[in-house]
Amino acid sequence: RHLKETSRRLNTILDICGFKQLADMRAEPVQRWVSQRRNEHRGARTTNTYLSSLRAFLRWCIADGRLVTDPLATVTKLDEASDVRRVRRALTNDELVRLLAVAETRPLQDAMTIRRGRRKGQTVAKLTKETRRELERLGRERRLIYMTLVLTGLRKGELTQLRWADLDLDGETAWLT
Repeated sequence: RHLKETSRRLNTILDICGFKQLADMRAEPVQRWVSQRRNEHRGARTTNTYLSSLRAFLRWCIADGRLVTDPLATVTKLDEASDVRRVRRALTNDELVRLLAVAETRPLQDAMTIRRGRRKGQTVAKLTKETRRELERLGRERRLIYMTLVLTGLRKGELTQLRWADLDLDGETAWLT
């Protein structure tokens, strides 16, 4: 996934700047692209990610002997600290309650929602008792997973890697190692 994203970012910059060969690379078109993104109110962090991908490629070219110097050495990154798009924060109690409620009810609601025809959008689809029970179980499971993520502060990948051996439930306070 990293390679695919890096390649996509590189191809985007190369296409926009009109670079067909390594010899075509110059700082001016890249600097114009950076300025254009700033004028379009694009995020500094995203622009810098594109620049980092391009710089990594150029470092590889230099190490491999394809280039002698970095043609973009004068291109500077944007100041991410002055362009914060999202301030991270904890969920409020109300938001957490709503998130957990939706996590629990969503599987059943999705299955009951008509997707086509004159009744599109209505939650009236008929389900067997077994299907309904399974979707309700799935909803409870999702709710528990979300609650575990929120209450432990773990990320999804960290939670999926947990093993029983990582848990200490014998003491007065439970621990994750």
